Amino acid sequence: MEIEGDGAPGAEVFRLHEGRYELATAAKAGETLTLTQPFPVSFDPAILTGRRRRS
Repeated sequence: MEIEGDGAPGAEVFRLHEGRYELATAAKAGETLTLTQPFPVSFDPAILTGRRRRS
């Protein structure tokens, strides 16, 4: 997964297909990125740039 830095945060997910990487899915802040492989996951890329809590 690659996190883009310009403008609203976004995420791109690539998969290896026949020896080359190809874009599998992408989403920007406010959209839901959903994957089923290698395991199911869904999230809004905006959460990746939120404040971190200190413990």
